[in-house]
Amino acid sequence: MSTKKAVTKITNKKKVVRVVEESSIPEPEPEPVVIKKKLIVKKRLIKKSEPEPEPEPEPEPEPEPELNVENYIKTMDKMERQTMEIAAEHLESSFNMEKSTGYLKYLESKK
Repeated sequence: MSTKKAVTKITNKKKVVRVVEESSIPEPEPEPVVIKKKLIVKKRLIKKSEPEPEPEPEPEPEPEPELNVENYIKTMDKMERQTMEIAAEHLESSFNMEKSTGYLKYLESKK
């Protein structure tokens, strides 16, 4: 809704009429929006300590001789070798040197 209101001014004995338009309810000016933020700062405490000394490199272990069937056969005497050959002939495909008692004892003694 708007209403018209006449405003009269007298200047130098002359009458001037102006028409001014006004609204019946003036609109309020928008207030600026203020956003308040809290800034949270967390501090971490770092304990100062003496720097750790660098660990000394471990000496490389001496290479151990390979524990395999070939080395075991080289350590056999003549009689043990003949016994192994006879067992391999009789047992054929079921003969397994890695499961034989002599080879298992050889591994235990070398460890």
